[in-house]
Amino acid sequence: MRQTVRAILLNNQNLLLLVQHAERDPNDQGKWATVGGGIDGNEDHQQCLRREIAEELGDTIALKITIGPKLFSSHRLDRVDHFYVVWFDGRDVKVVSPEEILRHGWFSQMQVDQLPLFFGFEADLFAKAVKLVKPSMDL
Repeated sequence: MRQTVRAILLNNQNLLLLVQHAERDPNDQGKWATVGGGIDGNEDHQQCLRREIAEELGDTIALKITIGPKLFSSHRLDRVDHFYVVWFDGRDVKVVSPEEILRHGWFSQMQVDQLPLFFGFEADLFAKAVKLVKPSMDL
């Protein structure tokens, strides 16, 4: 069964990054989704999250993230999607794969509640994620 990881990606203002992918299924066109994708080979979840973020948003972004706990796993017929909170130390992102991502934006909880969402429960995970405290990198 295919395994994927998805990022509930928050910036310093507790806004959630969502993207609109170039979807093949007409029923999914125009829906907003989280960044992420399928696990390759022997990757662990964190390696895959960093790779997917780098592929979709660039290496610079991938270097400025802190990966937090897994919030939820969604079991579907053909795959399991694992959702992690990810903190980004910044605000600006640039899509590096425009053939895959048509639009992107940072959204507040109120805005996310009004968007058509790919999975339908991203707003609930966003609400959980903003309650978590980003771990300190100080030693």
